[in-house]
Amino acid sequence: MTQTTLWGAQIAAINSVVETGEVDPRAIERLAQQAGKEPAQMAQQVLQDFDGFHGAISSGIESAGVHDLELYDEFVGGDQRHYRTMQKAVRDLMMHNDTSGFDRLATSYREALDVIDPEAVAEVLDAAGIKHRRGDGGNIVMNLPGHEEVSYRAAMKAGMIKVSRA
Repeated sequence: MTQTTLWGAQIAAINSVVETGEVDPRAIERLAQQAGKEPAQMAQQVLQDFDGFHGAISSGIESAGVHDLELYDEFVGGDQRHYRTMQKAVRDLMMHNDTSGFDRLATSYREALDVIDPEAVAEVLDAAGIKHRRGDGGNIVMNLPGHEEVSYRAAMKAGMIKVSRA
């Protein structure tokens, strides 16, 4: 797509997928005209490009400690602030090759894992021999050696514990 179409039209097409989950027919029409292709062909190409783009983002997010992409998608999609951050991250990646927005989202996800996936966090803490309990807001409170009780989120932010893929 990038060789035969104008950058602005490419951004408009990808942006429509980011915003609505669908390809904007007007953006596809412009791209198809610029590339000398049929609109259906161009729509397929935009979706393929977006799928490849999404796969690269997913790989990066997984390497940042996101253990379950479905839970991550629910986390992002269930909060308008996170969803807008994701949309901005996609645009920043497309325009500036800047992945910092995805890094921030992955950090927010990891810091909220005790609420998002409490069973998985409890299993890991049990396996590590870290005593823990459920706090008032549903969060996990831990007894870390050398510290008073500390919430999972506070321990993550302070770097007392880390999340990684096994």
